[in-house]
Amino acid sequence: MSNAEQLTIAGDIVYDYAELTNLDGFGIDVIPQILEIQLNEDIFGVFLNGTVTLLDSQNIRGLFPLTGKEIFRFKIHTPTLKDAIEGEFFIYSLSPSYDSTKRSSVYTLSFVSKESIYDENLKVSKSFKGSPSEMMSELLGVSWLKSEKPFEADSTENTFGFVANFWKPSQCIQYILGHSKNHKGAPDFLFYETKNGFKFKSIETLITEGDGVLQSFEKSDYENTMNGKNSLYRDIERDYRTILSINDLSGFNYYDRIREGYFGGQVMTYDGTIQRYTAKSLSRSFDMDSHLNPYPPITKNVPVSTQANISTLSKAYNNIDGFGNVSNYDLVAPRKEIISRLKTTKLIIQVYGRSDYIAGKRAVVKINKNAQIENGEDPYDPLTSGVYLISAIKHILTPNSHKCNIELIKDSFIESIEKIRK
Repeated sequence: MSNAEQLTIAGDIVYDYAELTNLDGFGIDVIPQILEIQLNEDIFGVFLNGTVTLLDSQNIRGLFPLTGKEIFRFKIHTPTLKDAIEGEFFIYSLSPSYDSTKRSSVYTLSFVSKESIYDENLKVSKSFKGSPSEMMSELLGVSWLKSEKPFEADSTENTFGFVANFWKPSQCIQYILGHSKNHKGAPDFLFYETKNGFKFKSIETLITEGDGVLQSFEKSDYENTMNGKNSLYRDIERDYRTILSINDLSGFNYYDRIREGYFGGQVMTYDGTIQRYTAKSLSRSFDMDSHLNPYPPITKNVPVSTQANISTLSKAYNNIDGFGNVSNYDLVAPRKEIISRLKTTKLIIQVYGRSDYIAGKRAVVKINKNAQIENGEDPYDPLTSGVYLISAIKHILTPNSHKCNIELIKDSFIESIEKIRK
């Protein structure tokens, strides 16, 4: 970052480098050819992925050539910020090209974290024992995903063991997630990659601690110029807060919620040692977990039964020495409930981008009511406004601008349903 850099407009961007490299180490600068880069982070995914679209007037595709064994490296940052977006990615597909002019063509290269390529090619056949974070660290190590990126892990309440039967590393990761409990005993862990490395985080941590509140976003009638259309002064800080467009995905379906375990569920287990079936209803009350906002998203009189969502599992005793029953029969229904309720309200907003935006942080969102506002009345919609968790980010980078499509989810409201109804 240069000391002379200045942020002149929201969405400013600086390209430090962007190049394609083949496996022989030969590289070519593609900054002049870039039309757009998209980079995706998702807390419910595992690996980073994205695309780069090139306007090729130098026949890079034929002379380089592009054969499916290339690495895309790039680094960009917002002027005046130390945080950058950078990485090395494996090119895994090339779209059909079309002629832009007689001397140039446009095509899109899709890329993914190099760890994803190892994941697709390796199968794990071994036993694991210990804490979930230790097992995750082993899977990221030189024997499997061969990652050299930072790894940040929350501590877990439990230890356990399992045997991977020729699973991909990502299958092992999903198995570990289903058996991991936080300090409150809740099975709410996620494993995902951001521009800063891999994360093994409890939803409880993301809600209560996380990386702090990222930003405040608001949807209002604000215009970019503070003092009118002819003003030379721009309120850049407010530009960054302004929601450019919004897609409210908060519709609900009662039947889908039942199938997803939104209201809890019942677990039927079979114990092969003593040959006995048992049934256990599992549902978490609102005050058992921390939440993004103070009030629950459902009322107490909703007609639900845990029998509407039944899971069947067998108990597994002495499969791994020293661990007794290693099944997760008591975690399946609570995990489904926690994750399903976390998505009660979902928005996708577009805002001006910054290189320090990452998935897994919290954001305060303010959206005006679609109604006439009386004097002294709170102008913000109590259903869609509030604190959200950033579940996914798509960074959209062009040669001279940076925007972000941000997926936001929350499990609670800023006002009680009873008060909203009045």
